[in-house]
Amino acid sequence: MKKIIFTLFILIISFTAIAKEYNENETKDCSKNSVLMFCDLNGNTITGFIKKYYKNSNLKGEIPLKDGKIDGIGKLYYENGNLEKEMNYKNGKREGSTKTYYENGNLEQEINYKDDKPEGLLKMYSENGNLEQEINYKDGKMNLNKEYFDNGNLKVEINYKDDKITSSKMYFEGGSLRLEMNHEGLKTYYWNGDLEQEVYFKDGKAISGYMYDVSGKKIEMTNAHLHNMMKNIKIN
Repeated sequence: MKKIIFTLFILIISFTAIAKEYNENETKDCSKNSVLMFCDLNGNTITGFIKKYYKNSNLKGEIPLKDGKIDGIGKLYYENGNLEKEMNYKNGKREGSTKTYYENGNLEQEINYKDDKPEGLLKMYSENGNLEQEINYKDGKMNLNKEYFDNGNLKVEINYKDDKITSSKMYFEGGSLRLEMNHEGLKTYYWNGDLEQEVYFKDGKAISGYMYDVSGKKIEMTNAHLHNMMKNIKIN
């Protein structure tokens, strides 16, 4: 029984030593091989927490460290004490969820990391809680981007491959399709769904196109019209 109590006592003492807290001015950057690391002023790697404070003594941030590398949940705070950001790290790399909050406490954005790269769905919200944007990542690369109107309807949808746009769609606030584009061409629509214009691409350039008035009358586009229309459109 005495041996068990003694062992528990040693574990408590060890944990206290491991969880030592450091003020920001008691540490220095001792990064190696592009890996962010922290040491005490004597050059010893830190295991514990670095804490930073506002002038009013409220906690501004805390960084968990193991052998000098960030390991655990790092947190940043607003001056009023509300949580601003929380980040999961493992052995100096972001691993798991990262969340950012507005000062009123509402979630601003959330994303997961795998081996220090974004993985899965990044979600961004307005200050009142509406979903504004979603970006999906695979192996650190974006493959889908969606933006939303305040009413929740889809506004923009863009697909990517190898960091290049492969197709995109835009919508009216009411939900109907406004524009669709891929490597073959683009089409735009009136709010009622009728075709407004269509353009055909070849080798990254617009080669022909047509416009339609509200009655459906088809009008061929001139080269000058095609050129002006494509000035702000990038085709991959």
